[in-house]
Amino acid sequence: MVRRLTLLLVLAAAGCSSLSPAGFWPTYRPELIEAKYSDQGPWGGVRWVQWVSRAPAVFQAKDVIEFATSHGWQCEDPVVVRSKQLLEWQYAGRPVFPLHFGAADQPPENDQVQDFPRAIKGDSLITRCKSGWTRVEPGTAKVSDAFGYIQIELTGSRLAVYHLWGEI
Repeated sequence: MVRRLTLLLVLAAAGCSSLSPAGFWPTYRPELIEAKYSDQGPWGGVRWVQWVSRAPAVFQAKDVIEFATSHGWQCEDPVVVRSKQLLEWQYAGRPVFPLHFGAADQPPENDQVQDFPRAIKGDSLITRCKSGWTRVEPGTAKVSDAFGYIQIELTGSRLAVYHLWGEI
């Protein structure tokens, strides 16, 4: 018992990213991170990271998805989302990433979407991944998979990751 507790404390002190939902993402190409945000509480959390490169073709779907799967995410095939559709992803006049809250072709109605600012405006590949965490619908205790989303601008010069888990 003492060994287990000691191991847990050592891992926590070392900042093991697997202890935090989607906590491994800031270790991917950290020199290219433009902005990041994490708010993890006992009942749920939000994390997003945005990367930018001055050079094209730096972020390739194959590499990014391999990184995600090496950390336990189970990713679906990427889909192309055109810039015209991205223009519709607005809330209160600001660009947001709404897929945690419904279909891509419907305006988001949940004001929590403001926690997911979107910097990528160009044609993109978007990949949905099971993150190994869950979401819980308050009042119903309905449990579902918590998905992480990877957005890569088709130029390969911008990347963003969004994750929402817990009670929403």
